[in-house]
Formats: sequence, C-alpha cells, structure tokens
Amino acid sequence: MDQIRTLILDLLHLLPLELAEGTALKTFLVLVVVLVAVAAVELLLRLLFLKTLPKLISRIKGFGFADNHTLQKVISNLIRIFSVQLFKGLLPVSFPEQDSVWRTLFTVVIAIYTVLLVVQIFSRLISSSRTWMLTSSRYRNNPMVNLLEVIRIVIFFIAGLYVVSLLFNVDMNKVFGSLAALSAVLMLVFKDTIMGVVASIQLSGNDMLRVGDWITVPKYGVDGTVEDVSLTTVKIRNFDNTVSTIPPYSLITETFQNWRFMEESGGRRLQRSLYIDMKSVRFVDDAFVTELKKAPVIDKYIDEVLDNFNPRVSERMTNLGLLRKYVEVYLKHLDVVHPKYSCLVLTKAPTEHGIPLQLYFFSKATDWLTFESVASEIFDHLIAIVPYFDISIFQKASGNADVLAKALPHSGTANE
Repeated sequence: MDQIRTLILDLLHLLPLELAEGTALKTFLVLVVVLVAVAAVELLLRLLFLKTLPKLISRIKGFGFADNHTLQKVISNLIRIFSVQLFKGLLPVSFPEQDSVWRTLFTVVIAIYTVLLVVQIFSRLISSSRTWMLTSSRYRNNPMVNLLEVIRIVIFFIAGLYVVSLLFNVDMNKVFGSLAALSAVLMLVFKDTIMGVVASIQLSGNDMLRVGDWITVPKYGVDGTVEDVSLTTVKIRNFDNTVSTIPPYSLITETFQNWRFMEESGGRRLQRSLYIDMKSVRFVDDAFVTELKKAPVIDKYIDEVLDNFNPRVSERMTNLGLLRKYVEVYLKHLDVVHPKYSCLVLTKAPTEHGIPLQLYFFSKATDWLTFESVASEIFDHLIAIVPYFDISIFQKASGNADVLAKALPHSGTANE
C-alpha cells in the first residue's frame, strides 16, 4: 500500500498545485485517483468478461437453470464486489490513519453494499432456478421449488441481521442469542409463513397439487387452473378469468378437488338423468317391436337390443326396458365412450318428477368443452329417440298448458 500511495503522490506532484501534506484537498485528490483507478479496473473486467463469460457458462451442461440475462447480472455484481473490495483495500492510501473517521465510514458503507450485492446475486439465481424448475416437466413438482423460497427468505433475514450488526456495531453471536430468546414471538409473527412453508412442502411432496392442475375448492368458490404455488399463496385462474389466491395450509386443512387424476386416467364420468313420465310406461307386444324395427333411426341397433334382453323377473318386455337397452347398446357403440370403464343405463326410484332414467358412463374427452359437447349430443339423440318407444318425457303441466292455451280458440260466454 505504501508503494501505491507513493506512486499516487508522485503523480499529484506533477500537477501545478501546491499541496501540503495532510490537507483535505490532498486527501480528496488521492481519493479521486483511487476511485478512477478502481473504475478503470472495473471497466476493463466488464469488457473482458461481461459478454463472453455468460455465453461460455451457458454452454456447460447443468447450467440450464440460469439464462443468459441472469448470468450477465450475476457476473456484473461479482465484478462490482471485486471493485468495492479493491477500493476497500486501497482506503489506507487515502486515509493512512488507522482511526480515521472517514476510513471507518467507508469501510462500513462498503461492507453493507457488499452484503446487498451478495443478496442480489442469490436472489437472482433463486428466481431463475425456480422459474426454470416450474417450466421443466421433470422438476416442476419437486418440493425443492418451494424450498427455494424458504432459502430466499433465510438469506434476506440473515443479511438484514448482518447489516444491523454493522450499523450498530453489535456482535452477531449476541444477535442470534437474542433471536433464540425471542423465538416464541418470532413464531407468532411468522406463523402464516411457517404454516405456508410446511403446507407447500406437503402439497408438493405428496403430489397433491401441481402448477397447471384444475382444482375446485367449494369453500372459497374456486374453480380453475393453478398458476403458481408459493410459500404464502396458491394462485388460481378461474374459468371466468378472475384470479383467486388462497393460503396453502387451507388446502391441507380443508377439502379440495383435483381433476388432474381424472385427466390422466383418460376417462371423465358423466352421470345425468332424463325423467320419464310414469303414465307412458307399458308392456309391449311383438307388433310394437315389429313397428320399432321399421324406424330408420333405431333399426341399426334394435336386433342387438333384443338379443341382449335377458329378463330375470318378468318375461314381458316394457317400452321403458327396451329404451334402456337401446341407450346402453347405443353408448357402447360410440367412439367417445371409454370402453375400460363402467357403462350403465338404469332407472332410479320414482320421484314427483317422474322416473329418472340415468346414464352412467365415462367419456374419453376430459376437457370441459369437448366433454359438454359430447354430453349434449348424446342427450339430444336420447330426447329425439324417446317418442319412438311410445314414451313421454316428464314435463310440468304448466309448461304444456301455456302451449295448449295458445293453440286452442278462446271459448265464448253463454250469452254468445
């Protein structure tokens, strides 16, 4: 350091200035020369490494978690750390006295600035790693995705404590000792964060939730796709394009429905009923069956329907029984119906609205739009085919009364 100081002083003597030893002007000029020298070194390092080094690192296998922009920011911060440490090492050149106030002040400022740069480096690397893991099919459901947020919080917390110790000249051992004594208070303050950390790890570790899953949480009125799972919130975009955020621990303590497993199975259940008017149900004879075979819409499956009729209670066939068998055969011949799962057509207990004719099967279409389209087409066909079996679909009397009132002429009075 003495040699560097001597060199700088020799350079200052070349200036046409009368500078006395120990004056503020001379100290200031020495400090300016040191800053210019440090800035020149930093500029040289940036020219050498800022563009080329990120490209070389990105080619190394295993560094895919950091993109080129993040690497440039990290290398820029590393160069800046080297520069400020170099400036710290050259402080004795400007302030030779060990107990100099300015030297102590610059040392503290440099230490705080270095801590901020280090924290910024770790924060950028963690953010880049988390983004990369969320977009990777291999790591997106790894519990480490949420642990990265924990690591970020711990780094910020330790950095804050270190800055406080620098500003107030407090020993770090005493700081951590005080934190241990205040652990109960800290757990109360950071209760939601701690619960969120544990819940996020449980959700990821047990494969209960992934980004991209379709979930339904009735308590919160949530029905949509998971966009992000962090330590404190789960972000869901609902199908009406609203966004809901709920705490992760609520998904552990409350019931929610995850539709991902249905999508992975390749079959989505459809369980809906059509209500039959009980008054229209009757026994049928061979003449009815013969007429039914002539119907161009039904003749494709009617032979198979009759072959599959195996009565266990009565030998006589009803029009509702024929309809049940027809719908069952019709469903099993559809390509959209999954053949590996149950396919049933059954009548449930009669209600005030008639006899429920329930369809229970699994569609190959699992996405909402295709599934609803398939269900609508099947019930369109079912409603259109019911009259061929001389069966009426139940409908409230008021619904028919309005139509009849419009169709019939108004009756006159007695005087008329």
